Amino acid sequence: MTNADQDGGPDDRRSRPPTPAAYAAPSMPVAPVPDDGYVEQAPPRRDRRFVWFAASVLAVLACFSGVLLTAVSDGDRPGRAPAATAVAPVVETDPPSAAAPVEVVYLVTSSGRGDLARVEYTDQDRDIIRKGEVSLPWRLTFTVVGDKPPLVLLAQRKEGGTGAMTCSITVGGKELTTAVQRGRYAAPQCSA
Repeated sequence: MTNADQDGGPDDRRSRPPTPAAYAAPSMPVAPVPDDGYVEQAPPRRDRRFVWFAASVLAVLACFSGVLLTAVSDGDRPGRAPAATAVAPVVETDPPSAAAPVEVVYLVTSSGRGDLARVEYTDQDRDIIRKGEVSLPWRLTFTVVGDKPPLVLLAQRKEGGTGAMTCSITVGGKELTTAVQRGRYAAPQCSA
C-alpha cells in the first residue's frame, strides 16, 4: 500500500465533486419555504383604557338617547301638551367684591406681675413668628382679608410666678379659643 492510497490520493472519494441527482421538473408550482427565523407577529393587543373609554362613551350615549326618547314620547302622548322650554335671559353681574377685612387678636396674660414669656404665633401671611422674651400681658392685633389662615398661638412662661397663664384668639370680636395653664413653666396653646 502506498502513501497515496492511505492519504486519500487520487482515488479518494472525498475530493470528487458529488454526482448530480436526477432532476425532475415539478408538475405543480411549489410554494416558497418560509424563513426559519421568521416569527409571525401577534395581532396588536387592545389597551384596557380604550375598552373603558369606549364603554363609558356608550353609557353616556345610551343615557342621552334615553333622555331624548323620553322627551319626544312625552310630547306625543294624547291629552298632554308638549313641555315648553324656557330660556333664561343672561344677566351680567359684577365680579364678586373682595371680602371684608376681619380683625384677629392674640392675647397672652398671667395672674402675676412682671412675668416674662416666650411667644410663637402664625400671622396673616401664614408665617410662623417667634418672640424670645415678652412682658405679660402681651397682645397682637392684625387684619385678615379673604380666607382665614390657620391661627396658632403658643406661649411659655420664662420667669415669674406659678399662677395661671392664659392665651386666647379672637376673630371679628368673637373669642374662638382660650387655654389656661398653671405652674412655673406654664405653656398654654391656642389654635383656631
